[in-house]
Amino acid sequence: FWKEASDWRASFNKVSKKRRENRFLYLYDMFLNSENVSPLLVNLDSNMYAEIRKISENMEELTAKSLDGPINTMYILLGCDAFPRFRMTELYQQYVSENDQLKNDLDKAL
Repeated sequence: FWKEASDWRASFNKVSKKRRENRFLYLYDMFLNSENVSPLLVNLDSNMYAEIRKISENMEELTAKSLDGPINTMYILLGCDAFPRFRMTELYQQYVSENDQLKNDLDKAL
């Protein structure tokens, strides 16, 4: 979600209104619609879900900052728990060991 939503935000002013609305609705249905039972549903508080739902129902204007709350929440969650644990997995270690440049870049970034 974090990557997809960040890409959407970065391209907001570069694409047509219709395309950004369609992409937002895709992200909403895939990751944020708490009415769906999606395995990709992100864990947000009810207030944030309510704000996003208003935007999806055209009750509030869609802006480049519409997904900032969920993006920031996911970034914090990833940084605090999930990503550090993922970096310890065998799958990640194997992937990084196959690409030395990636390992160097990640070590510098983290």
